[in-house]
Amino acid sequence: MTFDYVVILKNKDKRSIDIINLILCGIGLIYLVYKSILLNIHQHFQFGWIAVIMTLFLVNFYIRKKNQTTSFSPALALYLIGLLFIFNTQTTLAETIFGVILLILAAFEQKVKANLEIGFSAHFIMFNNFTKTKYSWNDFNNIVIKDNILTLDFKSNRLFQRETIDEESDCDEDEFNEFCREQLAKNQ
Repeated sequence: MTFDYVVILKNKDKRSIDIINLILCGIGLIYLVYKSILLNIHQHFQFGWIAVIMTLFLVNFYIRKKNQTTSFSPALALYLIGLLFIFNTQTTLAETIFGVILLILAAFEQKVKANLEIGFSAHFIMFNNFTKTKYSWNDFNNIVIKDNILTLDFKSNRLFQRETIDEESDCDEDEFNEFCREQLAKNQ
């Protein structure tokens, strides 16, 4: 599907998603440590994996403190902890379900954290984020980019404003605004 213009918007929720993932990882780790101590299985593989995950957390924290990028993400930790819950032979059904939920969250993390892309064609407008949502030009009163802020004024009295990522955008503000004016005039 080709679009005349694609506008990329900043995702402000990345930090919130990371914090939620870290909280879930922490809950999983605390529970795994508690269960290891409760069942007295310190020599079991589980305790070794907990140490590995905690070490990865500390290394990740140290690298982020130095403002360097890292390939270790909370999604990987969710994935590892989920696998520990699922493949541990002494887990209950609830623990296995929690592990599966952690795996599902890890799988969807990158998609949810991606920047929102909005494609504008002569026929429709499509939001491409977690789900694809298609709108016709008739659904809007006005669409404009000004000072790297995209404003979508819906006819349903809804206003959508987000900051664009200027360096990734393939359009000039004036050209884009003129294109939108033409499409809105055609479809009124």
